[in-house]
Amino acid sequence: MSTSLFIRWLAGVLLFILASAALYGGVMFLIDPTGEKIDISQALLDNSPFSNYLVPGLILFLIFGLFSVYIILALIWKKNNFPSLLILQGILLILWLTIEIIVNTDFFHGLFHYPLYSMGILLILIGIVVRHRQRINT
Repeated sequence: MSTSLFIRWLAGVLLFILASAALYGGVMFLIDPTGEKIDISQALLDNSPFSNYLVPGLILFLIFGLFSVYIILALIWKKNNFPSLLILQGILLILWLTIEIIVNTDFFHGLFHYPLYSMGILLILIGIVVRHRQRINT
C-alpha cells in the first residue's frame, strides 16, 4: 500500500468514526433533548447558553455527522478540496472540544477528549500533507 493511499485510508477511517459517533449522538439528542436516553446529565449544561441538548445535538448531527460524510464522499470522488475540508473539520473538532471544556470544566473526560483532540490534530495534519502532495504533483 502506498503512503498516499494509506494516508487517505486513515483519513476515511477517522472521518467514519467521527461521523458515526456524531450522527448517533446528534440523533439521540434530537429525539431526547434532556440527554436521559444516553445517560448525559443536563447539569453539564449549567454554565452553557443551552437549556437542553437540542442545539448541541443539531451541531453534532450537522457539523460532525453530515459534514464528515460529505468529506468522506469528497475523498472517494477525489475532489481537489478534500484536504481543505479535512483541515476545516479538524479545526472545528478542536474548537468544539475546547469550548465544551471552557464552558463546563466538569465535563472534561480524558478517555473521551484525548482521542477526539488527537483525531482533530490528525485530520489537520493529514489535510496539510495531502494538500502539499497535490501541489507537488501539479
